Amino acid sequence: MKPPDLPPVTDAHRRSAFELLRLPCSYEAAMKNDITRRVIEACAAQQRTRIYNAQHSQPRTVRRQNPVTGAWRTQIVQPDAVDLLDLET
Repeated sequence: MKPPDLPPVTDAHRRSAFELLRLPCSYEAAMKNDITRRVIEACAAQQRTRIYNAQHSQPRTVRRQNPVTGAWRTQIVQPDAVDLLDLET
């Protein structure tokens, strides 16, 4: 099975990843260092993938039982809530 064609990692993803990592240097200095650049790229790619999966997942139905009454019912559950970070794609 072919994996989905994900959009490219943008500069907004990289800057958001840099802020999440709370590195003690500037963004430009972090991107010049090979190791920190790779860590930022990996974090940005993970964010991009989570955003893509959240935007393309479908609600599903789940059967649940009331623990007090024992009655069963069907409930529509939305996908896991993911903060989409308001990034431009």
